[in-house]
Amino acid sequence: MVTYLRAELDRAERALSSAEEREALAARRALAEQVPACPHCRPDVALGVLE
Repeated sequence: MVTYLRAELDRAERALSSAEEREALAARRALAEQVPACPHCRPDVALGVLE
């Protein structure tokens, strides 16, 4: 049972990492296309595009 749960946790962590990478890529694309950044969460600053 423990082995199964560890495998499931690993799979979930990889899926989350992959989803985060896709989200960051989408944000970078939007910035490259000069889509205005959200004034509340400022993803441009979080990605290091603007200071």
